[in-house]
Amino acid sequence: MKKPFIPLLLLAALLAGCKTSSPQKQKQLEADIGSVYGATFSPIMDMFMLKHGSLDLLYDTASFRSRNSRWPSDYSELTNFVNSSGGYLWLGRYETVQFTSVTNDCLEISYSRPGQKKETKITIGDALLAK
Repeated sequence: MKKPFIPLLLLAALLAGCKTSSPQKQKQLEADIGSVYGATFSPIMDMFMLKHGSLDLLYDTASFRSRNSRWPSDYSELTNFVNSSGGYLWLGRYETVQFTSVTNDCLEISYSRPGQKKETKITIGDALLAK
């Protein structure tokens, strides 16, 4: 018997005992899986955002919204807000940054960092938390 065959045999044995669960149990299972997934991969996501420079952009944009009860209209308005923070906030270098309002009071941020060939888009907003 070959060793790669053993994990497949164990997997088949586990799947043979599967059954359909109630919708409540299914929702709880999905929430538990999401919690485990978030706890497992959030450090990796944080490192990705630090490396590609968007963590500062997200934090500063959310700080702007918290202070002014609205999203910034453009990058220069956000830059002025950061500069007036007395060094509390900071922004990395970006080649392009565009803000686009989307439905349900969300904001889409499109940006590219120096040397980055592709533009990155992220969407933030309170309506996303309700999903």
